[in-house]
Parts: sequence; C-alpha cells; structure tokens
Amino acid sequence: MNAIKPYLAAFIALLLAIVSIADVFFLDALTELGQLALWISLTVAALISMLQIIRMEKEISNISEQLTATKERLGNEIKHRLWAEKTVSETKIKSQIIDENIPVMLAYFNPDLRCRYHNRIFRRWFGLTSDQIDGRLLEEFANGEFAAGIQNNIGEILLGKTVHNERILKSTKGFPYIFTEQYIPHLDNRGKTTGFYTLHTPRAQEKNRAPLKTKTGDTVKSAESGKTSESPTKVGMNTQQGATPAKTGITAARITEAIENGEFKLYCQKIAAIQASGSSTAHYEILIRMSEEENNLMPPGSFLPLVDQFGMMPKLDRWIINYIIQWLSAHMDANTVFYLNIARDTLRDRTLPEFISEQLQKTKIAAASFVLRLSCPMRKWIWKMPMPSSKKCANSAA
Repeated sequence: MNAIKPYLAAFIALLLAIVSIADVFFLDALTELGQLALWISLTVAALISMLQIIRMEKEISNISEQLTATKERLGNEIKHRLWAEKTVSETKIKSQIIDENIPVMLAYFNPDLRCRYHNRIFRRWFGLTSDQIDGRLLEEFANGEFAAGIQNNIGEILLGKTVHNERILKSTKGFPYIFTEQYIPHLDNRGKTTGFYTLHTPRAQEKNRAPLKTKTGDTVKSAESGKTSESPTKVGMNTQQGATPAKTGITAARITEAIENGEFKLYCQKIAAIQASGSSTAHYEILIRMSEEENNLMPPGSFLPLVDQFGMMPKLDRWIINYIIQWLSAHMDANTVFYLNIARDTLRDRTLPEFISEQLQKTKIAAASFVLRLSCPMRKWIWKMPMPSSKKCANSAA
C-alpha cells in the first residue's frame, strides 16, 4: 500500500476517464445522474492527483535543499578535517622534534608500572631499543636503583600527588649523574589516576678527587707512550699550574649552548721523551675545559660524560679540530706534532675525513702536524690535542 499509495488517485482518475469516454462514445448506458457522478468522481480524483503531485514536488524541493545544505556542510567538514589533519601532522612533527631532543628523560607508565611511552633520551639512558621498553614492566628493563625511585613513591603518585625528588644515579657506563626527578599523575574526568609521567633531568657530576699538584717544569712518567708529560698550559697564555676547579653539576642545555658558542678553553701539555733525542719537533696534547661564570673553568669529567650521553661528541670534536687547524695556520713556523683523542661516535662519521681534508687544503697545513687517536678506556674523558698557542708558550713547556 505504501508503494502504490502515491499512484492510487491517478489510477482511479485514469480509470474513470476511460469509463466516461467509453460510455459517451460506445455504451451510452449511464443516466444523466450516473454521468454526473462519474464526472464528479473524475474531477475529485484529478484534484487529488494534482495535490499529490504538488506535495511530492514540494517534498522533492525540500529534500534537494537539504541535500545541497548537507553537501556544503560535508564539504566544509572535509576542508576542516584536512586542515585539522595537516595541523595535527605538523604539530606531531614539531612535538616529536622537541620531545626527541629535549635533554630530559620522559616516559609514561600505567598504574601497574607498564611503560606506554618514552622518548629517545629515556631509551639511550638504558641502552635499549623501543621494542625492549614499549609495553614492558618497569622492573623488566630498569635496574633496581632506577626503579626504586618510582616504586617508593607510587602510593603518593596514584593518589594524584606530584612528587619531586633529587638523587644520584649511575649510567650504564658507570658515570654518576645528579637527577632531578618529577612524577606527574595523569587524572581522568573523575579525578582518578590513569597513569603518570616521569621526568628525569640529568646533570653530570664529577667524582671527588685530589688534583695533581706539580711544580712548573716537573715531569711525570707516562707508561702509555714511554714519554713524560709536563704541566698543562692554557693555549695562548703563559705557564700555569692548572685550571680552576669547576662546579660539580651542569645541564645539557648549557652544554649545547657552549658547543654552539665555542665556550671552551684548550690547554696544551708537552710530551717529552724519557731519553733525549736529536729531533727538534715538539709533541703536545690538548686538555679541554669549559668556561663558566666568574672565569671559572670546568674539568672534562664534569661535562664530557653528558656530551657523550646526548650524542654531541662529533660536534665538539669538529670544533676542536677546526680550532687546532686555524691555530696552525696562524703559526706556520711552529715545529710541532699534535695529538687528539677521537670519540668512537666521531669515528663513525663518514664525513669527518672530508671535513679535515677541506680544512687542511684551505689552510695549507701539513697533515702530519697532528694525529688523531681513538680515546682509550682508561682516559676516555680526557680530550687531548697538542697545540701551543704561541712560540713563547711552546718554549715554556706548553
């Protein structure tokens, strides 16, 4: 009935019209009253059909307008969705860049201490890949010392409290760091803790040790090379007894700024043979220090572990190499051979030989003027590169 209802009135009108025509031209069986009733019925059926047609046209017009409006709305929604997807993609890229490069160990854990997210610095601290951390319990990939800080405070964290802490942890390479820790709970709309974020901000810490005190010109035997090393002297300055001890802590952001601005001091240390030789060539190695406020200098043990931790050794190596070559170009008459201990990450850089070759060609410096060596485990954090700053410095056992 619903299917034939729109066409019923038109069908009746057509049927009555056929009956009327047949009666007028062929049958002539109806009386005048019957013909009147037939014509009235035909007129009513025609009117009903016309009303249905008008109504259907109006409905079609409304539906067409609705479809047009829906089409425009969908078009706008598609535009907004594409814009939103583009914005989200750009934001995701920016967030990933920031997340992967901030000097903070960032991770997210469920209440059961299962890791659901971590950044690059976090996995580099443990020396693991993403698959070895994602979805795993804290105790499965972290040592007891690191996990203890979270496990001891998990009660307060699940109650919605933000916990701040500071302690000393050792990296996988055995270097101590002062960690500023923050545990931030993640609350849902009902105020229930569904997880928590962990932020660990490391600062390098140098082990306490007494400085080696020697008089100017005294020598110390070097078992490694069969030579002796004299007291270090700052490049470009007169003979000194050593650098001023620096503070024990420093942030990675400060290290990055120092590399960008070249805020380092190079101290040269002469290497003399135990037995006198006829060679007039002087041999030197370089010790690096980082500048601090009030003209203090930071020893390598305070910042080089952090430089290595965040993968900035190749950049620092290039700065030192460039500095040495530029010094040699300004002192062409210096009869010296310089030595530089290169980090393993730097040796993996395949563009390093090309970089050194270009610098040597530009300055016309002989390649034999300095030697690159892989830093040995016993002296891993001592950067050396021979380089007296002047003839006066060279003569004063720089």
